[in-house]
Amino acid sequence: MTEIVFELATDQDPGFLRRVIKARDFLDKLHEQGIDMDYYEKLIDFLLGFITEPGNKEEAREALLDASREQYQDLLNAIITGKANPISPKAIETS
Repeated sequence: MTEIVFELATDQDPGFLRRVIKARDFLDKLHEQGIDMDYYEKLIDFLLGFITEPGNKEEAREALLDASREQYQDLLNAIITGKANPISPKAIETS
């Protein structure tokens, strides 16, 4: 089991505009063309920006691919609301 540790960014953290552009990119893709492989790739790329562990991006990507739907929703909800899941504020384990 791989543990994914993610850190929420604030408006004061460097890379704010980069995060906004990536988020907009995958949201536009969703609204214009629906969900396809490109949408998922953009989503994974966006989420990788918040993951601090595993430090290796390929390993982190693989852990994201192993995540459940609920785990993805927890990650996205934490990012959207600016709050981490109160049950597991820093880590999500994937198998």
